[in-house]
Amino acid sequence: EEWAGRPAAIFTYIAPDEPYYVGDTFNREVEISPGVAVRTSTNGVEAFGEREIFEVVLQMEKALLHNDQVALGGTILEKLGSQLDRLLKCRSEIGARMERLLITDERYVSEQIYLRELRSKVEDIDAAEAITEFMMQENAYQAALATGARMIYPSLIDFLR
Repeated sequence: EEWAGRPAAIFTYIAPDEPYYVGDTFNREVEISPGVAVRTSTNGVEAFGEREIFEVVLQMEKALLHNDQVALGGTILEKLGSQLDRLLKCRSEIGARMERLLITDERYVSEQIYLRELRSKVEDIDAAEAITEFMMQENAYQAALATGARMIYPSLIDFLR
């Protein structure tokens, strides 16, 4: 059975006691800044091995069915411990990547706030200050026009006489 072009189960069996991984081994990455990418996935082989963890579970099932306490307390327990160590290693790597992404996200948010404040200082105006400045410049312009008109007016009359 398939789901979205992939097998519905990522682990299946070749034979009754032979599980195998049928998922992808592609590692997905996300670019968090130019030239810096962070891996966002862990594939099943890294987490579970090719089939090791499931083989240990099958061995444990057989030992439980046959009441083999020596195998359960010895080799199976040891193998299960090493497989759990592999899972814990994957979880810690995922946690470290998650922490890096959270720190990067916080940094981007604080930079965005800083840039917004900086743009506000550059682009935004104080309305009262702008109106006062405009009125002062308009008054200076009107005064210059009036002065120029007074200087030119008598000169033209004098010229016409």
